[in-house]
Amino acid sequence: MRVELKNRPFTIRVIQGNKQNKLLPGFLCESLLESNEEVENDLTNAISKLYKKIFQTETCFFRTLVMGMDDNNILDKIVSDLSFQPFSIHIQKINIIIHSIGMSAKQGTGCKFTSSFIYTKSKERTLFFQTISENGCSIYVYKKNQLSKEFHGSDTNSVQLGLLYPKDYIFSEREIRAWWAILHATGCVNIIPFDKGESEYEFWTRSSDPEPDKTMVNMLYQSGFLRTIPNKMFNATEVFWESFEHSLNLNKHGANGKQRILSIIVSLHIIHNAKIHGRVYGHGCPAAPKPSMRRKIILQEYEDQFE
Repeated sequence: MRVELKNRPFTIRVIQGNKQNKLLPGFLCESLLESNEEVENDLTNAISKLYKKIFQTETCFFRTLVMGMDDNNILDKIVSDLSFQPFSIHIQKINIIIHSIGMSAKQGTGCKFTSSFIYTKSKERTLFFQTISENGCSIYVYKKNQLSKEFHGSDTNSVQLGLLYPKDYIFSEREIRAWWAILHATGCVNIIPFDKGESEYEFWTRSSDPEPDKTMVNMLYQSGFLRTIPNKMFNATEVFWESFEHSLNLNKHGANGKQRILSIIVSLHIIHNAKIHGRVYGHGCPAAPKPSMRRKIILQEYEDQFE
């Protein structure tokens, strides 16, 4: 871009990268044999500093005026061949920039939409960039001009939920109660077919007739599909407590009327493996490698609880 100041031409070049960020645009101003000593972050500094260097006069040239943005003819010429002109939406203190809104290549299958906004918290600026197309939705989070996180999903709801709650996020009791209140307020019904102590999962529906959904969830639960460890898979925790209960029932009360807990609990699974080991290696074979064990003396107050 070229402008004329005091009958002298000033040429402005826009390059990638400036003093603060390699990704943002930088500005250089030249006039005949004179030029800026370094790349400037904005157009105003680029032309004002070179003007002062040449004429020894400090004058501030606003970038919009230098580029002719006050002239409607120039503005019309700039946007004459643009299919879309970005615009911004102000929501409270956030300024959302809409970069593109366009139809998909396949008519009727969706649209192409991109937007961004900057949010500042604790003096840290974070850029959120969102894209929506027929292939799904994505949100990219930039901190300190570097990609920090990215979220992808089939729709905006799933992506925004993942943005709020990462995979390793642990809900507090207060947050869970808040979500329960929201679900109830929106007309949702809890259709879990089991007690809260049996499973950590919950299923909610907003159907006008929740009974079919409740029947389906109950059938899946009874088949073992809605448990952390399915029924047909080996569950070491369940085997331990079943063996513990079995040993407790078989153990008789002692002379003092107290019931002692066996220090070693052997399940049917372990006995079965021991028999196989004996058949394979024969009588007098070396014992199978023993797992490492940790022993801890039970405090008297804990032992009294088993009375």
